[in-house]
Amino acid sequence: MLERPPPDSVPDGPGVYVFRDAHGRPLYVGKAKSLRKRTANYFGSDLAPRTQLMVETATDLEWIVTDSEVAALMLEYSLVQEHQPHFNVRLKDDKSFPYLAITRSDVWPRARVMRGRRRKGV
Repeated sequence: MLERPPPDSVPDGPGVYVFRDAHGRPLYVGKAKSLRKRTANYFGSDLAPRTQLMVETATDLEWIVTDSEVAALMLEYSLVQEHQPHFNVRLKDDKSFPYLAITRSDVWPRARVMRGRRRKGV
């Protein structure tokens, strides 16, 4: 089972993290605003059974720092498409591409990364 990395060793910025099995194959690829906070969640209690199995199967955790959350999303998407990790479900197919949307219903418009059909107010 994978040991939790020391918190100071994990960057606190945006990026992509990869859980790997004993053969170096990606088990799961994820993105985060804060790699430190997101990866720490995997070593806490109350994990879903599927997530617990993934963490127990993993022997290595690596991360790639990106300049922004949007860059992390794009990198996550390309890595999932390339490696088709067993524990990734959402980004394996090409049916719904991520896109950048600007909200129109908010007082201050915001940029959001979206998937799927267009939604009202975005």
